[in-house]
Amino acid sequence: METPADILFRMFPEIKNVPKMRKFIDKRYHIALERAEAKNLTTWFDTAESKGWLPAMITHRNMSYGFKWTNFDNWIKNKENSKKH
Repeated sequence: METPADILFRMFPEIKNVPKMRKFIDKRYHIALERAEAKNLTTWFDTAESKGWLPAMITHRNMSYGFKWTNFDNWIKNKENSKKH
């Protein structure tokens, strides 16, 4: 039986090599990311990043159209700014 990740990889083969992308989709972490975005749960972003999900998170963000990522984008910007200081 085909998993959601199998379908996505067939449609977008370029994302197949994104670290942890298969599990991110099949375990529905992409839905958790969207909920964290909607509720501005930056602690969820921090935890997910510490577990190695950031490449999959960014890939999902970049592939999502019609969904505003204001909170996630601000979290990324704050991370980048904190590295500069």
